Amino acid sequence: MNYSKQLQQIASRVTEYVPRDGSTDQSGRTIIDSYLDLLVEAGKQNSLDSDLHLSNAAYLENPVFICGMQKSGTNLLRNLLDSHKSLVVLPSDGLSGRILSDSTPEFSDSVRHFLKRLLEPLAGSPPNWILSEKAGDYKPYLELSRLYFAYFRSNQNSIVGCCKSIVSAYSQSSGRNGFSFKYWVEKTPKNSRNIETLLNHFPPARFIQIIRNPLAVTASISKKMPVKKRKFDLQSHIYLADLIMKTGQDNLKRLGTSRYKIVFYEDLTTRTEETMRSICEFLDIEFDKNLLVPTVNGIPARSNTSFKEKEFDFGEVSSATKDEWRRYWKRSEIIFISTLLYKASANYGFHLRKYSLPAYLLAAIKIKWNYRNKSDRFNINLTNALKDYCRFVLRNRA
Repeated sequence: MNYSKQLQQIASRVTEYVPRDGSTDQSGRTIIDSYLDLLVEAGKQNSLDSDLHLSNAAYLENPVFICGMQKSGTNLLRNLLDSHKSLVVLPSDGLSGRILSDSTPEFSDSVRHFLKRLLEPLAGSPPNWILSEKAGDYKPYLELSRLYFAYFRSNQNSIVGCCKSIVSAYSQSSGRNGFSFKYWVEKTPKNSRNIETLLNHFPPARFIQIIRNPLAVTASISKKMPVKKRKFDLQSHIYLADLIMKTGQDNLKRLGTSRYKIVFYEDLTTRTEETMRSICEFLDIEFDKNLLVPTVNGIPARSNTSFKEKEFDFGEVSSATKDEWRRYWKRSEIIFISTLLYKASANYGFHLRKYSLPAYLLAAIKIKWNYRNKSDRFNINLTNALKDYCRFVLRNRA
């Protein structure tokens, strides 16, 4: 069956249904889903005549997993690494979460998810058609789908084979085939919590974890949640921040500095070249000035901030908003967050203040009152707040 005409028609409709602010209504979502389904089906059919086998290239066995809390700078680091000639940097996150961490993944869905993320619009720009020179050009995406299924079918339908097939298909369809790669790079925030599974599949894997001031990262998440039409739960994100910081310390002790590297968001945005040079040393790759420009498959990427209200800069690293959390959080919220996370954050050099139990409980009551009528966030549970003080503060004192 020839899918070209159908794909051409529906691809042109996709470009019309995604507005510039990155949001998509239901009709647009339906068009995009239909387009993705057709790409997957066409890729499957077109791969039947292909006899492709994954190469024995060493880089396929050597992933670098980027991890860290959501809004901690993981996207920024991935985009800074994007243009390096020794790296295949996957532009879509979630590969490890959807495939490597699932004992029974749907392999057809994996390529569909990947294609979908390649088409996700960058905020403030049209659809992110990063494989083609112009929006609506479906051919590179069809080629990626075809290559994936051709590689995957010859690799015995394994979980690791699924990942290698996606990496190989992307490296070819993105126009970088023939480069001498050393690693492939994948970013999923929760990689640090899935280290056991990831190492089982790829024993030589290396990890780079981004750490950001807990007050800043929770503020950034809180600001972003309403945009995504989700409720922000402060207590849950405090638990998560504590877990991720402690997991980072445990992973570093387990793997050592030769395979697990901690990078601070504050350094990445204010001392970008110095930080990227240290990452190059960690990976034993040559430093390149391209590492100072965030891109997605060579296309300038949106600046790294949740606080800019209007136009975004592209291809630049922004440090102007690193202290915006000071204006975002109320004093009661700073007291609440600092008291619970002062110990875990101290291991990374952040000096958060621990407040007394009365000051902490008063802050919790103020937060509960301030947000009693807010529909975009879950309110504070005072019983859990008291338990948290015992768990985070009194336990640490002991």
